[in-house]
Amino acid sequence: MSRCLLFLLLPLLLAACSTPAKRLEPAVVAQIEPGMSRRADVEKLLGRPRSLETAATGRTLAVYGFGQGQAPEKFEWGVTDVRLRFLSLLYDPQFVVEKKLLSENRTKYKVGFFSPDRLGQPIRREDIIEVIKPGITREEVIEKFGPPSIEVLTLDGRVALGWVAAKQRFSLVRPVEVQEVTVFCDDHGIVLDYTVSGTLEPKPPKPAK
Repeated sequence: MSRCLLFLLLPLLLAACSTPAKRLEPAVVAQIEPGMSRRADVEKLLGRPRSLETAATGRTLAVYGFGQGQAPEKFEWGVTDVRLRFLSLLYDPQFVVEKKLLSENRTKYKVGFFSPDRLGQPIRREDIIEVIKPGITREEVIEKFGPPSIEVLTLDGRVALGWVAAKQRFSLVRPVEVQEVTVFCDDHGIVLDYTVSGTLEPKPPKPAK
């Protein structure tokens, strides 16, 4: 996926939409029918997407998103659970919906006050390399790393699962550090490939005494 996952994710933390369409309620999304609905129909129903990409094949990918902060089940000072919904629509060259995917995910946002703000948790690259192999299932990846922050279609019709972590520093040199882990699966949930980008890393474990 060529877009930055954080570009899709961060604006949703400030979203304050109240209509069923803006919340991407399943009953509204059900009105969009692959093979029938056209881009004009979708945008009349939902408005303009947050992201729009077109490939040389003529296919176009539109992504809609909604985010809502909630108090966590177990109280943590400064922590908000963010509920995220993403609707991704793949249009054919005639702008008819070819595929659609509605996903609901959660992530944590922690206000640091006197320390950096944090979104999600980074994953050790060594663990990613060890665990994620072509041919394993999405369920096996989720069992190891937890639910993804985002799940959307790609321009070639695959499914991309993204784990996004970010840390806001009190620095003008590198104010935000990010890690994005993107796992690509086929329609059957089989992992095909993955990428890891960004400089954010987990804290190294403390040496044993």
